[in-house]
Amino acid sequence: MLETTVLTKPQVQGLLQQAFQDMERSAGMGFIPTGPCPDLEIAEQRDISKERVASLSEQIASLSFSPEITVKAMLVAGRAGIQFHDQPQAVQFDIMQGVARVELEQARLMLFRLDDRITPFKPLDALFAYAPPDVSDVCAC
Repeated sequence: MLETTVLTKPQVQGLLQQAFQDMERSAGMGFIPTGPCPDLEIAEQRDISKERVASLSEQIASLSFSPEITVKAMLVAGRAGIQFHDQPQAVQFDIMQGVARVELEQARLMLFRLDDRITPFKPLDALFAYAPPDVSDVCAC
């Protein structure tokens, strides 16, 4: 059941940080070319990601979000049991801006993975900065 409680800033931040972690898990593998011209595929992916970075940066700066970002904001809120349209407009804008910032970091991650498939990704956005995961229990090598 969806709640109608008004979200606080820390709750919105937690919601967005979870969305970032989910995105990072799904997009963190990066692009793997499969066609006969991998250099062209990689160049195309680089161009797509750069265009995405520019578009999202513009949306964030202007607080004018595409329908895609609005729908994703509704989905992020809904996954947490929150009815997006029942939130005050300021909270809706916080969620939409945060979702755009998640998407921006995803585009940056895609660009990063085109050049480096191994090094841990460090988001530029302070909202998503965190300590690297503890991998000490991954193997006993």
